[in-house]
Amino acid sequence: MKECVQPYYLKDGNIYDCGSFHTGLIDEGKSIYEVARLAGIQLLFLGDHIERLFTSLKLEGLESWLSKEEIINQLDQLIRKNPVKKGNVKFVLNFRSRSRFHFLAYFVEHRYPSDEDYLNGVKVITFPFERPEPNKKVWRPDFRREVAEAI
Repeated sequence: MKECVQPYYLKDGNIYDCGSFHTGLIDEGKSIYEVARLAGIQLLFLGDHIERLFTSLKLEGLESWLSKEEIINQLDQLIRKNPVKKGNVKFVLNFRSRSRFHFLAYFVEHRYPSDEDYLNGVKVITFPFERPEPNKKVWRPDFRREVAEAI
């Protein structure tokens, strides 16, 4: 499954072509993330997502080098650059080491239920996994790979 699905992603305030995106940007080190839904030109419940991101950081014993306003400005920059009106945006604070860290934001694959899905239902699988700390959104690449293989 492709991680970055629109033409551009953002890294540390700069826009790059998604062709240069690689999962090592989030798989290496510790990544704390959120995913927000874009409707029109607005990320829905963005304030709640950012609060949850900062809560995850605190629970993990980490601090953001960006303010909430700086994160919002960078997300706006990404949305203005990509020609889409709906989708999901993942934003990540990646801590490679104490002195090396990155902020990334990009569109991820999404699928919203169709009218037919609501009428007929959808196929599902169960996957045996329990978040060790459910109040933190910490990226777990091994878990993601295992789920992708099961699907």
